[in-house]
Amino acid sequence: MDGSCQFVALSVMHLYHLPLHLLCVAELVRTSAGAPVAGHFLAYVSKLVPCSEDESNGNIVWRCLATPFNIKEPYTLQRLTGNVTYRRPFDDTYWSRVRIDSRSSDGQRWLKNAFVISFPGKACSTTREHMPSFARLFLGEGAFMSGKPCVVQPGVITMENQPVNWTFPHFPIMPYGYMRFHQTMGRGREVDYCQIAEFHSIPRPKQGNNG
Repeated sequence: MDGSCQFVALSVMHLYHLPLHLLCVAELVRTSAGAPVAGHFLAYVSKLVPCSEDESNGNIVWRCLATPFNIKEPYTLQRLTGNVTYRRPFDDTYWSRVRIDSRSSDGQRWLKNAFVISFPGKACSTTREHMPSFARLFLGEGAFMSGKPCVVQPGVITMENQPVNWTFPHFPIMPYGYMRFHQTMGRGREVDYCQIAEFHSIPRPKQGNNG
């Protein structure tokens, strides 16, 4: 065992019936001090960049900067400034695939496929459901409204110093560490969107604990 936790979700329905924390518990390892390497977490982003040009056709492009995370005030939300350009309608005909890479123990390279999560359809709705705070900014208020079809029309959505809470309601447990989130979305064999976010997952502090 290499200490990684492999997870493949074949559909949205599987995510509701295969709790991630139960899959990970079997592979948890502990440090010599006995500290767990996974649990309830708080996430923050250190870098947001588009993928290389050959990884998508660029029909959906997100360019954004995030404010620095303050470890002394862990519950102060990061803020995003940038924009998302949609060159064609984005809706639930899209699929979405997420790969989360972990950092090697020597910190020198990325280890791909620590987690692989695949949504074969309903990419717009699953973004809205699984990343609600981010979805409000990425999709815009119109597509974010629950009870309505999730559709983003072609155009540009602008973010100006908007707060974002990096919470994932269906994923309460994550390994701790420095990781890379690689997401693609498309239709059929076409990849319209590809984005990379480097982020940190840390043990969730108690409310009121400012470090």
